[in-house]
Amino acid sequence: MMKTMLRNTFILAFFCTSGFGQTFSVPEDFHEKANAYLDAVSRVGIFSGNVLIAHGHDVLLEESVGYASRRLGVPNTSDTRFRLGSITKSFTAIGILQLMEQGELTLDDPLSHWFPDFPFADQILIRHLLSHSSGLKRDIRFPDKSERYSMEELITLAHVDSLLYTPGSRSTYSNCGYIFLQSILETESGMPYEDYLITHILQPLQLRGMGLEMAHFPPARLADGYAAGANPEGTYDIQEVYLERHGYPEAVGALFGTARELWQFTRHIGDAQLLSAATWEQALSPQVEQEYGYQWGFGFNVYESNGLLVYNHNDRTTGFRGGYFYYPEQEITMVVLANNSFAERDRMVDAFERMLTGKRYYQPEAPQAIELPAEKKQAYVGTYDTGEFTFSITERNGQLYLASHGDPPSRIHAYAEDAFFCEYFDLKLAFERKRDVVTAVEWRYQNRPTQAKKVE
Repeated sequence: MMKTMLRNTFILAFFCTSGFGQTFSVPEDFHEKANAYLDAVSRVGIFSGNVLIAHGHDVLLEESVGYASRRLGVPNTSDTRFRLGSITKSFTAIGILQLMEQGELTLDDPLSHWFPDFPFADQILIRHLLSHSSGLKRDIRFPDKSERYSMEELITLAHVDSLLYTPGSRSTYSNCGYIFLQSILETESGMPYEDYLITHILQPLQLRGMGLEMAHFPPARLADGYAAGANPEGTYDIQEVYLERHGYPEAVGALFGTARELWQFTRHIGDAQLLSAATWEQALSPQVEQEYGYQWGFGFNVYESNGLLVYNHNDRTTGFRGGYFYYPEQEITMVVLANNSFAERDRMVDAFERMLTGKRYYQPEAPQAIELPAEKKQAYVGTYDTGEFTFSITERNGQLYLASHGDPPSRIHAYAEDAFFCEYFDLKLAFERKRDVVTAVEWRYQNRPTQAKKVE
């Protein structure tokens, strides 16, 4: 039922986009609210990167937060290029669909046409690879991710003894499927993947700033990625993730680009410059229902959020969290490119959607830290149990740290007596006392409260 509803919604949105865009009115206070929200998540420390939100041809918000390189002290700017990772798959899918329109292949061609010796290749069709419904495993275990593997080596590494399910019966994300699509694209076009991408997609859309290799860009214009990890003292800290290869070929996730370039790309979704209307309808229609209500078209995620139809692709490359979100009925585009793995990208997008639709949204707070006397800090040290998980608070060199879920201890700061917040997380702790002794705490993560008792 949902698949049919979204398919019908696509047809309406596709043929009436400009009309919807003209009638949708952006709330007058959107810019003020969005700026305040972005400032809040920046001060809490859970976002570093670029955000662009546009309505049709008009940019509503374009902001840069944090550092492209903490090591060099280079801030993120509108010209900073981010690793787009899996967002590349939307471009790969367009390339395959262009070849289909040229008669070089069909969506129902089996993988065995190109790889006759690969297991189950006669059951897996092009449409299954495009829509993550092939039954192939998600990832490859590479002997060395820094190596550049040949296509023959990649196909060997992608070998399976069994499929996860019958192709076309369900959908689970698969990087492996797009390895095969790159090989097919190169075989049928007679061009290396990068050359095809530049000639048939990037140049026609005038996205000349996008590229596949880091060497194409000055280092000062590339965002380094950052992830959480333990520092030499064993406590939680932000660590740089070097922009090395991840083992996969280009079609899986090698693009670099800016937020503005991704916005320009979304403006051509549904554009005859890339594909015919009939092909776009297939690409942006749900093929197989996926978990959590998300559904894959061909290289595009199609779903509803806060009552809005969305075309999207995300990235979760280590050190980065990116995504574009295109709302065809409103002609709204959101691009969120973060160069830290712990960025709350999806919650940010949800908040922006709620601002646009007049719904309530949660905005994190960054309280002002105060210093408590050393003797008072000892009252909070101990182990706490929520009934679902335990966590501990310890003291090191006069500072309090929280450790939970097997992660390195994170520093917590008081903003009032019995009230603390945690670095790099939207987490607050409100301690409770009986007869002046700490006995419990309210753990409030992303404004969701959980009670915990002090057990030792």
